Amino acid sequence: MILSPEEYKLLSCSKANWHTDGKAYQNFIALLKRYIELFGTAETIDFVDISFPQIYINDKLLKNRGVRFIRCNFYRKVIFEDMTFSEQFDMQMCECFQEVGFRNIIFEKEANIMENVYHKKITFENIIFLDAIDFYALSCKNSVLFQDLTFHKEADFSNIYVTNRCMIRDLKGLEFFKWDELFCVYNTAQYDWNQREEYLQNYLRSDSILDLNKIKIVEEIKTLFPEDAREVDKRLIETTDTWSCYFFIEYFSDVTGIYLKRKNYTQAKKHLDYFNHKLKSSNEEIVKIIDIPYVENILWQLNPKEKKEVWKHIPKGIQERYKRIWRSP
Repeated sequence: MILSPEEYKLLSCSKANWHTDGKAYQNFIALLKRYIELFGTAETIDFVDISFPQIYINDKLLKNRGVRFIRCNFYRKVIFEDMTFSEQFDMQMCECFQEVGFRNIIFEKEANIMENVYHKKITFENIIFLDAIDFYALSCKNSVLFQDLTFHKEADFSNIYVTNRCMIRDLKGLEFFKWDELFCVYNTAQYDWNQREEYLQNYLRSDSILDLNKIKIVEEIKTLFPEDAREVDKRLIETTDTWSCYFFIEYFSDVTGIYLKRKNYTQAKKHLDYFNHKLKSSNEEIVKIIDIPYVENILWQLNPKEKKEVWKHIPKGIQERYKRIWRSP
């Protein structure tokens, strides 16, 4: 069986557009099967700049092969089920408009799931990662489920934005799992991980961004000031390539400054009293986390006259720290 030049060109998957043409997609699947028959030794199949109407892949279609989806659009469900990837798997810079599911899969080689946008639910269930896995810069506009995942090598999850619900259940190989919690799932309505305390207590390193004090402070702020914290998270997503506790508190200080500028002293006082209490009653480690990012930036949006007007509304403890940096207004 020999592919024509036109068929071979189609199978290179460059700039094809099938989301409005179901027949063309079926022709593509038929050609893909012929490709596998002809080139059975191929380790990885690339899909680049593709618009898919729907895709369901199992071992019958891509048995023991790697696959790479680069800059693809998926307009309906994307399901990978009951299969083994013996070569590298990549899904990068893709946009998925309906549900995405990975179920009952073994990744024998490295897997990279990076810089994708998911508009509906995404599920990873009963997955074994025998090599490294990298989840990075994912925007999940609905819910995410990670359940029954087993890690045998480094698993790095960072910069994951979930705007609805994130559930994590029954992970194995936690010693390989790096969950940068301050980078992940911020601005999330519901966050539920049944092994979270075990992970935090046993696997945090003192030099890690996953510092327990930072996590607790951010959680406190989000609990006490949910609306303001959501605005901070929104701004962080829009303006920064990365995320940290320092940026979060610095941007939260900006919100306090806006309340002062607008003479909304009731809301400003709630912020100021909270941080003043933290600075007075906390140990040195906590003070270092919040002192500079909050105090240094609190009045930068106000002109000299406004600074003098609001100065009396700022607690003395914060005033003293501010004067060490900028002097009295």
